[in-house]
Amino acid sequence: MKMIGITGGTGCGKGVVAGVFLSCGYPIYDCDRAYHMMTSFRSPCVEELTQVFGEEIVFENGALNRAVLREMVFSSEANAKVRLARLNEITHRYVKRDLFVWCEEMKRQGHTVVVIDAPALFEAELEKDCSAVIGVVASDEVRIQRIVARDGITLQAAQMRVKAQHTSEFYRKHCDYIVENDSSMDVVCVQTNEIINDMIKRGILQ
Repeated sequence: MKMIGITGGTGCGKGVVAGVFLSCGYPIYDCDRAYHMMTSFRSPCVEELTQVFGEEIVFENGALNRAVLREMVFSSEANAKVRLARLNEITHRYVKRDLFVWCEEMKRQGHTVVVIDAPALFEAELEKDCSAVIGVVASDEVRIQRIVARDGITLQAAQMRVKAQHTSEFYRKHCDYIVENDSSMDVVCVQTNEIINDMIKRGILQ
């Protein structure tokens, strides 16, 4: 089975690219969605996170309070990358385990290609399992505007979140394809379809 990776920083619009693949019949594994599901109760993942970040990151019902955890991770620019790396180390282990179980199920269903929407694809070293990686990039200014509008956080909080992640240059250097997402959804869809067509020509997709 072939795996196609879609990655990029928060606010870049990876979901739009994944949606184009889904409309073409390729099953999508959304790593963020999987993470949210497995932290919606007092799971082993949540339990391990509390051992590192404290009980204050958990609601009374045992679910992870992601807003509090984000604030804790990104509250200080000086240590944000260190705390983010620790958070990723824990969560990636659980998400990757779930991902590979899902891949086996997709294989049993007859799929030969799956697509992984993974913001932290490189941090989780999932690029090693991918036949091709698509990086979705946007300017910091556009990303910050999107994050503020989407998550309802302050401008400063959004800026700190962006600074703690990889730059667009990182994705341009390490990805096989790049989608520029500073403009409209239509433009992103056109770029994505061009990538899909190129992958078909190269034999990566069927």
